[in-house]
Amino acid sequence: MNKKLNDIDDLFSKHSRRGDQRLFAKKYDEAIEDYNKAIELKPDYAPIYSIRGYAYRIKGEFESAIKDYTKLIELRPNNADAYCDRGIAYSKNGEFERAIQDFNKAIELKPSFADVYNGRGLTYLQMNQVDLAIKDYNTAIQLRPDFAKAYNNRGIAYREKGEFDQTIDDTTKAIELSPNSSHTYSNRGNAYVKKGLSNLAIKDYNKAIQLNPELAEAYCNRGVAYEHTGEFERAIED
Repeated sequence: MNKKLNDIDDLFSKHSRRGDQRLFAKKYDEAIEDYNKAIELKPDYAPIYSIRGYAYRIKGEFESAIKDYTKLIELRPNNADAYCDRGIAYSKNGEFERAIQDFNKAIELKPSFADVYNGRGLTYLQMNQVDLAIKDYNTAIQLRPDFAKAYNNRGIAYREKGEFDQTIDDTTKAIELSPNSSHTYSNRGNAYVKKGLSNLAIKDYNKAIQLNPELAEAYCNRGVAYEHTGEFERAIED
C-alpha cells in the first residue's frame, strides 16, 4: 500500500513539475496535458487547478479556466486568490457582473488585496463605469505604491474622461516603475497625440515597437502621429 502511494506521489510530482517547466516555456498545451495527468492522480489537490486555470486563461480558453477556478473554490472556499482569478476569467469572457461578484468576495476575504482592486477596476472600465474604475485604481495604488499596472490602467481611465494630463502623469509613473512595458509607452503616446504633441508621441511609439515589434496598435497609432507631423510616407509604411 505504501509503495503504491509513493508511486502516485512520484508520478504526480513528475507531471506537475514538468507542467510548470512547460508553462514557463510557454508550451501551454503540453503543460495542460501534464496537469491533466497530475489531476487524475490527485483530484483533490487544490493548487493544481489554479495553475491549470492560469494556463487555460493565457490560451484564451476562459470557460475551461472558470471551471478550474470553480473547482479550486469548492476545495478551498476561503481562498481570495481563487475568487480573484475566476473574476479575471469572467471579465475576459465578457461576464462582467459575475466578475464583479467574485472580486467583491475576494475583497471580503482579503481587504488589502491590491490585485483585486486592479482587476475590478479593469472590469468597471469595460462596463464604462469610469469613476468606479478610478476609485479602485486609487485603492490599489494606496495599498501598493509601486503597482505599475494600476498606474497605467488609471491613466487609461483618465484618458476616457478626456483628462490627458493625468494620463501622462500616470503612464510616466508606470514607466518609471516598469520601464519595459510596451503597452504603457503606447498608452502615453496616445495621450500625447490627444494633446497635439505628436513628436513626443512618435518617440513613445518607437520605444513601444522597440520593446515589442509585434505590437500592432503602436504601428497604427504612430502612423496617425506621422500624419499629424506631415510625414505621410512614413504614415503609409506604418
